Amino acid sequence: MSDLSVKTALGLTLYESGQRERGLGYLEEVARQRPETHGAQFQIGKHYARIDPKRASQALEQYFRFRPEEDKRNDWEAQLLLGTAYYLGGNLTDSRKLLEKAQDTRPKDNQVRMTLGTVLIAQQKWAEGAAQYEPLLADVSRRPAVAFNLATCYLHLGRRDEAKKLAQTYQTLRPDDPRGAILLAQIEQSGDKEADLREALRRYEEAQSLQKKSSSQGSKVNISASIGRVYLKLGDSARASAAAEAALSELSGKSGSEAASIDEIQLLAISLEARLQQMNQGKVGPGAGPAGIQPMADKLAQLAPSDAKVLALAGSGSYAAANFEKARRYYSDSQQLDERLPRSRFGLAKTYEQLALSMISTELGDLEKAGRETKEVKDSKESGKAGEKPSPLSSAIQLLQKAQKLDDSPSVVRNLATALILQGSGSEAERLVSASLASTGKSDPLLWVLEARLQGQQKQLPQAAESADRAVAEAKKLVDTLPAAEAGRKPLLLKQLATTRIEQAARYVALDAARTAAPTGKDRERIDGAIEGMQQAIRDLTGQAGPEGKELQKVAQRNLQLLYLRRGRLRLSEAEAHIGRSGVTQQTTKEAEDALADIQKALELGSFEHKPELGYAQCLGAMAGAQANQFKTARDLIAKAKDNGCDLVSPYNRLGTELLSVFVQYRASTAPMQREALLRTLPRLQTKATGNDAMTLQKVLRAMLYSTNLALAYDYHLMGRSKLVGPTLRNAQKVMPQRAENDEDVVLSHNLAVADIVEGKPGGEKVLERLAPNPPESLVNLGILHDRRGEAKKALDFYKRAAERGARTAKLREWIDTKDRMIGSGQSQ
Repeated sequence: MSDLSVKTALGLTLYESGQRERGLGYLEEVARQRPETHGAQFQIGKHYARIDPKRASQALEQYFRFRPEEDKRNDWEAQLLLGTAYYLGGNLTDSRKLLEKAQDTRPKDNQVRMTLGTVLIAQQKWAEGAAQYEPLLADVSRRPAVAFNLATCYLHLGRRDEAKKLAQTYQTLRPDDPRGAILLAQIEQSGDKEADLREALRRYEEAQSLQKKSSSQGSKVNISASIGRVYLKLGDSARASAAAEAALSELSGKSGSEAASIDEIQLLAISLEARLQQMNQGKVGPGAGPAGIQPMADKLAQLAPSDAKVLALAGSGSYAAANFEKARRYYSDSQQLDERLPRSRFGLAKTYEQLALSMISTELGDLEKAGRETKEVKDSKESGKAGEKPSPLSSAIQLLQKAQKLDDSPSVVRNLATALILQGSGSEAERLVSASLASTGKSDPLLWVLEARLQGQQKQLPQAAESADRAVAEAKKLVDTLPAAEAGRKPLLLKQLATTRIEQAARYVALDAARTAAPTGKDRERIDGAIEGMQQAIRDLTGQAGPEGKELQKVAQRNLQLLYLRRGRLRLSEAEAHIGRSGVTQQTTKEAEDALADIQKALELGSFEHKPELGYAQCLGAMAGAQANQFKTARDLIAKAKDNGCDLVSPYNRLGTELLSVFVQYRASTAPMQREALLRTLPRLQTKATGNDAMTLQKVLRAMLYSTNLALAYDYHLMGRSKLVGPTLRNAQKVMPQRAENDEDVVLSHNLAVADIVEGKPGGEKVLERLAPNPPESLVNLGILHDRRGEAKKALDFYKRAAERGARTAKLREWIDTKDRMIGSGQSQ
């Protein structure tokens, strides 16, 4: 027997007899001189398995390398020991493989089962870990660790109630172990109710107290960081920050161990998260948050340069500090480590957005400073050719395209589409927006607003109005379904709703302005609805702070003003159309009054962009006032319009306010003297109606002359000034509107014939005979002439025919009755 063999046997004997250090010395010497001595390697590995995993791994790996094929009796134990050493050294994959082999050999060995369960938990294989511990539940009083580990598995499997019972069992069996209180706290923390979180805080505080009493029972859980996370979940950023800062202060006096470094990272992360939460709660934008955010982010990135989650948080901190270049770097580094991490993925997309928006702002600022035209913005898409430096706008588009690959959210799509529009690529922007609306962006109100604007630019006015309607519907849905817990978001959502309503109003105004046919019921409903929407938008925007809110209010008032004008014009057009068909009635007067009310509301809102626009509104109001018989209002509006101009359509714009003044005078003329004054004014205006379009203007003026002369002739008739009736009617005849051949104004011809008869001129009776029975009054006058000649029967016959035709002569029925009695009694006539 060799000397090394003797030392091996001696070492094993001494080790087994209790003289471990002496026996281990012999075995170490043998292993150095003859590594293939598998017995010595096995014992060395067994000794160091838990106290020095690295040394144990080396020894047991040598065991499996040199162990004879026929001597496998210790393999299962060596697999258990090496699996344990790998686990303690962080090599979970190989640890699991070895322990599964050991379990295959000894399926009923509880030590193997529990060790394998521990490894599976470390791998976060919760269901498989639970399967290892569940067979041991009956022995939980002797093995409390079973309750603890199985509770941990159940917690992550969502079996919260079962986890809580097992954790309580563990705490009963190990009342002084802070890990029990920590596990119960974690279970409570997984709840979604405030009471659960409050209980979690109590449990963590209990664990802290137990930890201070007993240094033997430790936990890898950073309790202070856990408390901070609970406060974050409660939305109490101040207490979360205070808990983390206090623990960091205590930690600063400790040595720089690996555990201390991990604790510092966790606490710094909580402190930074608390500041970010505080900014979100206060709706504070990048660069306006608490001091110290950027140094904290930099320190985190320095302490954990290979941790994707920590780098992502550092990116969020830099973003909050408005240091977008650093945010891009940290987010990019995080993505390289784990491209699936949502925080860094979406954060990088938002950072690209911010950098792009900054570039767009720079581009627009440069254009404004240089005084270039919009065309140069469109031509900027040619920049970026070989040898040329890309413009800020082109660079912004590239960044936004990168952002879209990371996050195809409506916000990114909107900004990218806007940049493309500025570049002059409207069709590409339209395709981008349409594709998003067909998928992820279909519920985004502002994306529908952008779609409406793009369609409006392409003159697709009905489609643009429909898109604006959808924008309002989606925005209302967000307001109506807002949870009570998120009431703080309501002002923001109301502002968004107001934005969509403003766009809807703009689309409706454009659609109505382009309308060529008579308005339909839907057109009227659309304008009415838009006015109600603008009124509500103004109410919602009242009190909105900041320049954006004030600008939106200004735009909303402007759109409401335009809508009032559109509806006023629509109502006035309808009133005039009804007057043209049926004359002035109570209905047409009411329509004109409603039109005037709308126009006056538009004028009250003020803030017209140009003087001609104000003049147009005043002139439109004057026309409505005239048709509504509110002549003083009409004259006042015309007087104001003289300073601003009256933007009437051609050729009426040549006479402008003069024409309107005459029209109001015409509508207001109800007395003979007023009509006489109007007949003196109209000819003077006729002398100004010259040029290519003179016929149109003359036609309008002649129509007023014609109807005024007719009305004045009737006035003279009622006043008994019969000598003036004929000349006035002949004046009307001179300006009578042109008619088609054989289309005679029978009323005028009838009245002229009567005037001739009164004046004793011949031919009047023949005209009446020619006209009869149209108008029916011609039959009445023929009857009167026969009556005067004593021809009672003929007179009666004409009176009856006139009555049958609907003549409106006041005493016609009385005359018929009298003649019937006289002729019936046989009185001679």
